Amino acid sequence: MAQPDDLVQARNLLKQLDLFDFIPKVSTPAEYGRYMIAESGRFEYDENLDEFYDYQKYGKQRMSQEQGQYVGGGYVSYHGFISIEEVLAGSETERMEQTLGGM
Repeated sequence: MAQPDDLVQARNLLKQLDLFDFIPKVSTPAEYGRYMIAESGRFEYDENLDEFYDYQKYGKQRMSQEQGQYVGGGYVSYHGFISIEEVLAGSETERMEQTLGGM
């Protein structure tokens, strides 16, 4: 994931901070999958079915479809329509929400 090289790029990035998600204490695909399924509020999670969820598989699948990386203390993902490099250059975009296909 691209990082700002100077204060202008950092300012451009801060103006678009709502395009990023930070999930604390996530360092593996399984932890990310568990967070998304059980804690994010995006799904109706049933703890009685916990043994049937494949957190590792879902975390890997989701990570392969988004721009993200592990950072100190968690995982950061980007959800804009343009590249991070364009955001750093000052272009603005809206947030892109990921949906499940075929459901």
